[in-house]
Amino acid sequence: MARVGPAATLLGVVSGGWNIFAYLQACRSACPAETSAPSGLLGGLYLGLSIVLLLASLGSVVGPRPIFYAMALVAGLADAVEALGHNGVVSGDLVVTFVLVTLCAVFSLLAAGTGTGVSEQSHPMNLPVFG
Repeated sequence: MARVGPAATLLGVVSGGWNIFAYLQACRSACPAETSAPSGLLGGLYLGLSIVLLLASLGSVVGPRPIFYAMALVAGLADAVEALGHNGVVSGDLVVTFVLVTLCAVFSLLAAGTGTGVSEQSHPMNLPVFG
């Protein structure tokens, strides 16, 4: 099975960046009801979660494996805030946002659950002894 940690990291960076971009587009839009990012207090919470998701995914490159649990939690919260702040207009941006963040949560959970250790049989210190 291929390692899913790099895929989860990449999805976290892309979805966090996409969510920040969507929020900034909503702030600059003349009609924020047509954007995928929520507005008001939920919009601020959405922006904060997106920044945390982006930073956690960057930290997962060198950090411990439990960071993937944090990424999955933050991605799930971002999905919930997006669903609560949804205004009824379904756009392509909204679908992309939900897909990216949901995939990030799923891959983060998979990455947190997979062991990255080397088996005892293939460990480099397990050398054959010639007598």
